[in-house]
Amino acid sequence: MGGALSKLLKRRDARKWFTQLRGSACSRKAHYFWGSQWKASCARSVGMGHLATGMPCQDQVGTCVCGDLAMIALSDGAGSAPYSHYGAYIAVHRGMELVLRYFDEAFGGKNQRSAFTRRIVKALQRDLREAALLGINLTDKERERNNEASRGEALLVPCTIKDLACTLLLVAVKRNRFLILHTGDGVVGIEYAQWSRRWLEVASEPTNGAFANETQFVTGVAAEENTRLITGSINKGAREVVGFIAMSDGPEMALYAKKDRLITRSCQKLFDANRRYTTEVMNSKLLGTIRNSIQKKTSDDCSIALMTSR
Repeated sequence: MGGALSKLLKRRDARKWFTQLRGSACSRKAHYFWGSQWKASCARSVGMGHLATGMPCQDQVGTCVCGDLAMIALSDGAGSAPYSHYGAYIAVHRGMELVLRYFDEAFGGKNQRSAFTRRIVKALQRDLREAALLGINLTDKERERNNEASRGEALLVPCTIKDLACTLLLVAVKRNRFLILHTGDGVVGIEYAQWSRRWLEVASEPTNGAFANETQFVTGVAAEENTRLITGSINKGAREVVGFIAMSDGPEMALYAKKDRLITRSCQKLFDANRRYTTEVMNSKLLGTIRNSIQKKTSDDCSIALMTSR
């Protein structure tokens, strides 16, 4: 076993960690703040398709602003995997922890960049595999729906790593450098500023499988080669990166013009609002935007995470 999560699982109270992965605990977003020039917000909402069948939201989101490093992350659990929302929870929390620790290793030559990607992907897969072996404290509804043992028979229910299949979109900024890690579908966009002009560009597009309705997952055997690492500078001459947005495939219908490979102007309104409101208020407004506007165009789960320089 490796990493902080692995050490946690070795302790006597290891089961408590996965006890937290049920019910309302798994619905909480991760927010960590220690001060930075960047401000981050996120929100997620279960899709109408899942509401109709009693399924939980399979998207997970999180933000981390600590010292001179700021991050946003989201993960979309596979609809075909029964416990993918638990896998997405691990991918977001563990992914941010790993990037917080190894951020500087992402910058360098081809071999160093490949080693960084390999380290992150292998660590995530190791922890997801350990979670599957240890088992998950499923809700009573999940036990009934999937024909699993009752709580009286088994607190934790083992599964396979495929049952935890999920994507990962993560953006991190530290001083004058940024990185983007992207496995699977979803979109990452960048807001640029130069003098008084601001504009939006697509930084990372969805990675699909052999067919249009397929995607890649962190849990897949080819996850390492299918994980995209993008690095760059915040300030480059007169041009400056002033915002990032990550979205699962749910909001794409409203916020991403796939044919033209463009981030829509609606994203600019989200960036502006993020600068105007406190994080707590912005999280609430972002959730309202998802539910009242974006989900009118899709029945899928929706999640968005964004950050802007103050």
